[in-house]
Amino acid sequence: MKIFKKSTIQNEDFLNFKKIFNINKNITYHKKIFDLEIKKKGSYILYLQKKNKKIGMIGIIPKRVIFNHNIYSAAGVTSVGIFKEFTGKGYSKKLLKLTNFHIIKNFDLALLIARRKLDHFYPEFNFVGNSEFYKIKINSIKKKIKFKLRNIEKINKDIINLYNNTNKTKNGFFLRNKEDWEIIFLKIKYNKFSFKKIIFSNKLIGFVVYTKNQIIEYGYLKKFEEIFSEIIISNILKHKNIEILNPDSQILKILKKKYEIEIYKRFCSYGGHMVNVYSNHQLKNLSYNINILDQF
Repeated sequence: MKIFKKSTIQNEDFLNFKKIFNINKNITYHKKIFDLEIKKKGSYILYLQKKNKKIGMIGIIPKRVIFNHNIYSAAGVTSVGIFKEFTGKGYSKKLLKLTNFHIIKNFDLALLIARRKLDHFYPEFNFVGNSEFYKIKINSIKKKIKFKLRNIEKINKDIINLYNNTNKTKNGFFLRNKEDWEIIFLKIKYNKFSFKKIIFSNKLIGFVVYTKNQIIEYGYLKKFEEIFSEIIISNILKHKNIEILNPDSQILKILKKKYEIEIYKRFCSYGGHMVNVYSNHQLKNLSYNINILDQF
């Protein structure tokens, strides 16, 4: 039994993915995400094979991520599955074991998101759930501020720079390339999130991704951080009680001075966002917080 690396991804690979995970709804969307993630430069599939028979698969998506102020090469582990006719025979453990041998030779660490009911499976292979799901709740207070909201029809350098400059101090910050931004944009459209740029005094000062009562992601110019924070909590969302996911430390500091906020953290050591740091001892006991739109 061995693993086979397949770098040239074809339609048959999506059909295998569809079959393993029983994808029957939103097929067009899943196909687009599969193509963008697994067909992107550097991504590939590891198949578990026995006598040239495919038993299961794992997708490997290369990522560059900042932990403890250093950039690491991370293997984004996704689409972990065994064909139905081979389940219950221990093949998934063999697949993970061989995948770990492969990753340690090619990456600094591995990241994955454990599906429910599989939380206790991955710790057997040294994956640990050290991510803190982080959000704040705040009562919106309406204030009259002159600004403009404009739809974002495509990603440009201004949006990328706003994102990078806002998030670069976070632990668990993915350095997004062109293909990553295409995936983010597709997710925003599929989930029907609002994606707007904020214009103040005729200048682009930030962007925000949001729903009716929740800010999913944002970026801003540091010199406008005060006015940006006031705009996003008082003039954009329709609900009085709003949530901000993964707030950066500076926005949090500003809001704490002016408003009563509630901070929520969910920590799960055996599931959720999980990491395997292998021999990187400097990342032992790593704690991190990944943006929702960066999930793979």
